[in-house]
Amino acid sequence: MAKDEALLAKESELDATHDAWREQLASYHAEIERKVAAHTHQFDMTVESKDHDLATLQRRMEQLVEEAKSSSAAAEQAERNRAHATAQWMEASARVAQLKAEQARKMARLQVRERELAAAEQEAAAGAKHRAFLAQRLATVVGRLQSQVEQCL
Repeated sequence: MAKDEALLAKESELDATHDAWREQLASYHAEIERKVAAHTHQFDMTVESKDHDLATLQRRMEQLVEEAKSSSAAAEQAERNRAHATAQWMEASARVAQLKAEQARKMARLQVRERELAAAEQEAAAGAKHRAFLAQRLATVVGRLQSQVEQCL
């Protein structure tokens, strides 16, 4: 009887652990999805803003070139302005490249988390398999006990 109670207690404990793992996995999965959506949205908005900035800088460069054609003094100023706009454009391009690299790192971390989630799911499946094994063992023990009780009666 004590073995049966111990097996039942162990099975209950395994059920609770399995349920806790399942809830934890669902929580991790939801958190990962939320973070991916937030990072993706933030990245998209930043890239869109930088693309707009690049287009604005390109238009400004073209305007400066046209102004430079009107006079030599204006041409010197336009050249300085063009150089500044080009530097800003290069900075913006570098920032876009940096953001893309940052997104790639985040995606790599996400893939690691997904692999961790898959491993945790495998552990949960192994726990369920072990619980089924214990349930089968419990049924076998209960059957033997019933047989022994019937023999005693």
